[in-house]
Amino acid sequence: MDNIKGILFDKDGTLIEFFSLWEKIALGLVADLANGEDPLFQQELLASIGLVNGQITANSILAGGTTKDIADAFYPLLLKESCQIPEPFHQWVEKRILQLTKDHLQVIQPITDLKKLLKQLKDDGLKLGVATADDQETTTLTFQMLGIDHYFDFIGTSDHYEKNRTQI
Repeated sequence: MDNIKGILFDKDGTLIEFFSLWEKIALGLVADLANGEDPLFQQELLASIGLVNGQITANSILAGGTTKDIADAFYPLLLKESCQIPEPFHQWVEKRILQLTKDHLQVIQPITDLKKLLKQLKDDGLKLGVATADDQETTTLTFQMLGIDHYFDFIGTSDHYEKNRTQI
């Protein structure tokens, strides 16, 4: 292990339990946008980001997309239904996801004893980083709530790094 200098983690599903928080975020976004109307339209919005029959589909926007991807999936459906669309829409989605995360901090659960794990890795001299499709504020809030933010040397988020960036 002497050749290993650092570890780059993914956030959701690797460091924290994924489903409980992101289901609440998706349902909250859709409730706001559909104003509680037409359950079929709500299902269509949820399916557009990958929440189908209470399950997050693999390789869906919800499983690995960015806030912008979520906004881009919702937008044409909202136009088609002549819904009131908050503008600028991407920024509204970003702010709403942050607020929904704050509203549901109690459901954020680490996959393991992250404090113990990350401390041991740092004590072993490793650099630690995270790469996530989430936004910086939401990621920072999550890590602060878990008390693990100080362990990371690098946090790469979709709103601070280009999607296809080859060198960090």
